[in-house]
Amino acid sequence: MAFYTALHDGRRLAWPQRFLYRLAGDKLVLVAVIEESGATQIIGIDMFYVNARDRAEHTVHEGYIGVRRDMTGKGVATELRKVAIEHFARHGLKGVSSRISADNAPSLVSAKKLGFVPVDRYHDAAMRAERLYLIRWFQEGR
Repeated sequence: MAFYTALHDGRRLAWPQRFLYRLAGDKLVLVAVIEESGATQIIGIDMFYVNARDRAEHTVHEGYIGVRRDMTGKGVATELRKVAIEHFARHGLKGVSSRISADNAPSLVSAKKLGFVPVDRYHDAAMRAERLYLIRWFQEGR
């Protein structure tokens, strides 16, 4: 949570998401780290949960992905997503879903590079943004 807050200028994750992540525990969070000055530093996180649509489609939802500002553009988010895809595919799920703002080009490039395809486009009133709902299916023909 501290890493999320640092990436968002001191804003905390909204209480519903905090509740979901606390309920889910740390098994649904991927963390990217590096060694800097003899200490391990977190440089990125990828958080997952299951929503109603995911239960019906046998997928897991990527609820948040963030990379430390000085590490953006270096493939950290792509690598986190790649590890998640490999993990969830091995554990019997059919895919990973994600919601990404239409103007978030770096996240869309990372997701599309790994096979995520847009299946819905909508206006999110709470975020005041056009958003895409994407799914990365694990099997061909889906």
